[in-house]
Formats: sequence, C-alpha cells, structure tokens
Amino acid sequence: MALDLINGTSSGAQDRALSSTAIFFTPTIATIVMDAGNAPVPVPPSTVPLGTIVHDTATLTGASPAAKGTVTYNRTTTSRAPEHP
Repeated sequence: MALDLINGTSSGAQDRALSSTAIFFTPTIATIVMDAGNAPVPVPPSTVPLGTIVHDTATLTGASPAAKGTVTYNRTTTSRAPEHP
C-alpha cells in the first residue's frame, strides 16, 4: 500500500512491510494407519485381525515453514483405543 497525498499535500511514500506477527497459520495433522503392504487400513472400522502388522504415518500441513515438534504414537492392548489418551 502506498499513500502519496493527504488532502492534496504530499506525505511521501508510506509503504509499510507486513509484520511477521500478522501472518497466521492453521496447521492440520492427519494420520494414516497402513498394513504391512502399505495399504491404508479403512476408517471406519479401522480394525485388523489380531497379529496383523501395521504402521502409522503423520503429515502436518498448513503450518509455518519453521514448524517443528513431535508426534507420539501409543499402542493399546485393548480391543478399542481410548478416545483421548
């Protein structure tokens, strides 16, 4: 944005840089459970027979390029995982 005149009087260039604090991100994390053949496990029901080998991946999108952190996976020994561990 440039402002050159106020009430017909020159005010000079009033260009301003956008502050980095004015930039907002809306990060989203998604996980996908896959079987040993790298095929996604359908959700729902997201159940597999006992003894099936599975692995999980997490993907972060919509975040700052400097975003970092840790994703922690927990294994459950029950037939149903808790809603919020």
